[in-house]
Amino acid sequence: MTFEFHELKSLQQMFNLMQEVNHRMINLEQMIMEKDGKHHLSAQDVAKEMSCALNTVKAWINTGRKHPLTRKPVYLKAFRLEGGHYRIARRDLEEFKNIFTTNHKAIL
Repeated sequence: MTFEFHELKSLQQMFNLMQEVNHRMINLEQMIMEKDGKHHLSAQDVAKEMSCALNTVKAWINTGRKHPLTRKPVYLKAFRLEGGHYRIARRDLEEFKNIFTTNHKAIL
């Protein structure tokens, strides 16, 4: 595959723009974390709170946990920081916990 010089320049500009957007998103995530304080938890914090292993929390994020009624996977919502560490919003953890602590027999 060959490119003309002006095409290479455009590709370089696109690449630079993508790097800038990525950098701004990382900064935004960090600002949200600082502003919210403990509104976002690490996977380790969630593991302690849920009395489970860190690998269990990572499994809930990546492969989900079966819903008690539908048996379909329910995922723990999370985002990753630049270093690959997960952050979970407190409200998302509460929603996730609520699914598995609700008395589903009473609903039926």
